[in-house]
Amino acid sequence: MDESLKMKFSYKDTFIPSIVMIFITALVFAGFYMVKSVNDNLICQITEVAGEETNPSVGRLICCLLFFSLSVVLVIIAEKRWKADSEKLLFTWSLAAMGGTLLWTSIGECSWHFGLNVISDEGAEIFASFPRIESVQGLPFFILSILIFAACYRKMSFPLASYVFAFLGNWYGHLCMIAAYPIAKAIGISMELGTFYKASALINALIILGVGIVLIAGKTKRTTKYMAAVCMYVALGNVLFGIVMGET
Repeated sequence: MDESLKMKFSYKDTFIPSIVMIFITALVFAGFYMVKSVNDNLICQITEVAGEETNPSVGRLICCLLFFSLSVVLVIIAEKRWKADSEKLLFTWSLAAMGGTLLWTSIGECSWHFGLNVISDEGAEIFASFPRIESVQGLPFFILSILIFAACYRKMSFPLASYVFAFLGNWYGHLCMIAAYPIAKAIGISMELGTFYKASALINALIILGVGIVLIAGKTKRTTKYMAAVCMYVALGNVLFGIVMGET
């Protein structure tokens, strides 16, 4: 096997980043549950957003702000490490991927629980929660974000692209489950929720897995192969989530 083929299927550029992504998620969510349990006092009213009640606690707000700040710090550090030593891809990618996962937890998991008092067209004061981007509300924002990312990808540095792609990967994984079923119902697909979760998980996992394999086995740059780790992570996450939700 020649050196170029060895590089194409290097475990350092494929499987290890995928495993790192799983550990990053476990670490981030362990921190999420720990921080949000610090204080359960509510700071604004509870509302229903996309079929689920909000929980605007002090602890969740702390988590939202802390994780957002940490995500920015991590991607800045990753950028500096990349400029200092562009050969250490795994370390740089891990910092950026953790930053992207923290960003998702801050925006996707936390921000929609909060909102502001606004004045309606009729002059009445009402409370409006921030959009829940992991539900149908977030679909237009996701499509726009994907288009912007695709247009700017070649101009992005490796750490910034990894940061954004980790965020988008987490977002897509949630949309596959939470946002897909209402859309399926709207277009006339009559399927029980549990069955739909399993079918959606399998279909999306196969598609994303296929994209990941193309990125790994194709004639792509080493830096691009690290993006495949996010695809593998999303595919695995869809299968596990679909199995769990399909049985409950």
